[in-house]
Amino acid sequence: MMDPRRPSTYYEDRDLKRDSLRKLKAKPNDLITTLKALKESKTSTPATKKCAEDEINRLESEKYRHYSREFAMNAVDEILAGNNEQAIEKIKEALDHKVFWRVEQYLMNTGERIKKQVFSR
Repeated sequence: MMDPRRPSTYYEDRDLKRDSLRKLKAKPNDLITTLKALKESKTSTPATKKCAEDEINRLESEKYRHYSREFAMNAVDEILAGNNEQAIEKIKEALDHKVFWRVEQYLMNTGERIKKQVFSR
């Protein structure tokens, strides 16, 4: 029987827990990659493609919310710690993250249009 009062319960398994957390964080990215491959597959039906696209959008928005919350918590932690310079940097990082996520699709579309205009001749 495991005794929760023993330090080994909290400290000896710490590296194993960190590894499992890293693996868990990598799973949504792997899932998104798999869904994109399924969506691009020639043998997929239109319904499968639509379901894959919906799931990709859901996972992307979940990922956005997760990282937004993480960046915001980092900024708040720095503010509470009294590190004004670090807090400003963390707020800038959070804003950069939000801008990147909202502008990325437009940049990709503009890049595709430029590519077509330049190389279509």
